[in-house]
Amino acid sequence: MKNTPFNLIVILFTTVLLFSILSICEAQTTKRFAVSFSVGGAQRPIYFRHYDKVHIGSFYTLSADYAFAQRHSISLSINAGKNNYFTSYAEKYATTFLPIAIPASVLDEYNSSIISYTGLSLLYKYRVLNTNKISIFTGIGFHTIREVVHPLGITAYYGATPSYVIRTDRSIDNAIMLALRLEMQYKLNDKWAVGILGGAFINPSNEIDNYHFAPSIIYKF
Repeated sequence: MKNTPFNLIVILFTTVLLFSILSICEAQTTKRFAVSFSVGGAQRPIYFRHYDKVHIGSFYTLSADYAFAQRHSISLSINAGKNNYFTSYAEKYATTFLPIAIPASVLDEYNSSIISYTGLSLLYKYRVLNTNKISIFTGIGFHTIREVVHPLGITAYYGATPSYVIRTDRSIDNAIMLALRLEMQYKLNDKWAVGILGGAFINPSNEIDNYHFAPSIIYKF
């Protein structure tokens, strides 16, 4: 993944301008902090071209929100997750072309990639629906990601005694991405709420790097 800022400068300028205008024009009728924790699933579409057996991975986020006006807030989130992808092409290649039989258990375990990531998101959130019980937010901002890929695989050696070794190297990548989010919250009482969030991270190549979905629990103070 490329680490170019694409349109992030424009987005940053627009976001700062929005904060300034909204802070001046709207009466600050509420100033409230909230923390939330979400656990759900995530998928990484950028890896679909490499693997044909893809499964939803884990996604976790811990967020702190500050409402600086009735409908406007900023949110800082710590995100983490893991995906495991497997390609049947590697299995076909191994069983068809290699001069040695590789056990199916080895193929199932090692012809895959384990992709884990952590990151921070800074979002501007707008409350598009605000009732006594239900609130809906949209969010846009930045996401920084540190990704570790373990491309597990099998390397074959040809010769008088054919053999193979298991490859366990890894790569580390860092990037800044565009973050999008949609949230719905249901108020239980003055302190507690539950909700659902969905979102996506778009990389500098304008590809969807990650989309995620998770139920949340929120505490306000």
